[in-house]
Amino acid sequence: MAVDGTEAHEIEETLEIMLEETEEYYHGAAHYWLLAGESCPVIGLIGAVLGLILALQKLDNPAEMAAGIAGAFTATVTGIAGAYIFMGPWGNKLKAKSHDFIKEKKVILAGILGISHGDNPRMLETKLLNYLSPMEEKKSQFDKA
Repeated sequence: MAVDGTEAHEIEETLEIMLEETEEYYHGAAHYWLLAGESCPVIGLIGAVLGLILALQKLDNPAEMAAGIAGAFTATVTGIAGAYIFMGPWGNKLKAKSHDFIKEKKVILAGILGISHGDNPRMLETKLLNYLSPMEEKKSQFDKA
């Protein structure tokens, strides 16, 4: 858009809308996995209770009762594992990756707008380097190495 001569404010409006929609999409996806992870232990608990109910109906047959109790424990472990090993971490990872992705797009937007406004390259680089976290190395392209 900048190459085609589009005004800077139009570029900013268009890319801001794209950024908002992308951020909303990733937020929804991460929220889905986090909510699924929160629901897993409850589903495991329901499976455990149903398994124990079925096991207690087999009091006259210890082998079948043991199988029912094993099924109840399996449901519990599956619910907990689903929450804390799979779905919760997936949601948190997606949330973290989405923050990085959105931050990257914001840096690109700031760079495009700086170029469109005709900002001084050194000042633009300084502005863009401020997007880096304090732990990341801020190396200027203008420094002789």
